[in-house]
Amino acid sequence: MKKKNILLIIGNGFDLELGLRTSYKDFIESNIYDYCSIKISESLGYKKRYNLQFDVDINIFEHFKNILSIQNWIDLEMEIGKLAGRHMKKTNNETGLYEDYLAVSSDFMMSSFNFLRDCLNNYISTLKVPDNMPNNYALQLMSILGTKKYDNVQIVTFNYTDLKETTRFDIQVPVYHIHGKVSKGSNANLILGIQDSVEVDKSFSYVIKSHSPYYHSSRIVDMLDEADEVIFFGHSLGETDYPYFSDFFQMQCRKIAPENRKKIRIFTYNEKSRLDILFQLRIMNDKQTRLFFENSDFALYRTEDKIDDIKIQNYFNELISDLSYH
Repeated sequence: MKKKNILLIIGNGFDLELGLRTSYKDFIESNIYDYCSIKISESLGYKKRYNLQFDVDINIFEHFKNILSIQNWIDLEMEIGKLAGRHMKKTNNETGLYEDYLAVSSDFMMSSFNFLRDCLNNYISTLKVPDNMPNNYALQLMSILGTKKYDNVQIVTFNYTDLKETTRFDIQVPVYHIHGKVSKGSNANLILGIQDSVEVDKSFSYVIKSHSPYYHSSRIVDMLDEADEVIFFGHSLGETDYPYFSDFFQMQCRKIAPENRKKIRIFTYNEKSRLDILFQLRIMNDKQTRLFFENSDFALYRTEDKIDDIKIQNYFNELISDLSYH
């Protein structure tokens, strides 16, 4: 029996399962965020109001908080893309009419985004896992995959948190931080921003993830290709991370011999997030979701209120059996 290569991909839902308030909503509602917003307001001086169509310099902290107050949720990276890629207006000196142009950045806006990244780093560094944390699915899965020296298991995390600190396990398998890791007492090396496909002016290139001085090759595409079994826990497969996963899921829609089909498991929170993920898969697969189901060994589990507990425990037993065999 061939040894399975297992790849675990972790998203923010993993930290939320551990009781950490790591959502962008929690961050923007924090005292640390409010403090940073006041500092930016002081830098702007007299200018307390802003117009996105005309003003280059704005308080991005206030802007993102206003968005959150309107819709009660926020994807910070998507909003960064909208802000940097917005179209502004200027007057044509000859005609006197307004003309549209792609927004340009300024030194103030660049320093504001760097300050936002530092602010996020400071916020995350203050978070602590609750002492009375129950033995949840995130901990169960990490106990199975991460606490022994398996040469066929790898972990990719899109979170900024340290797995050893959040799980309190001595992680024995390789862990790759796609977006960097929170640092204490030093400048933040977090990667926060947009993908290459978002259209922005050259002056906003500092918000492109691949332009970050902390960006490095992750090999995630190769790891997905090499894996026999891929587990997603708490990752929404959202638009900001399309480039990492779109080719992988499209490949699963092709005719694949049964013995070569990948085993794919996705852990998500509830029925709403289950449907959201299926819709994301539909987009990535050019609406060929049926072919994806037929050409892969796929299952999706909900963690809320242990609604899929029997299925999850059966899967955990399968994992334990596969790993113990080797």
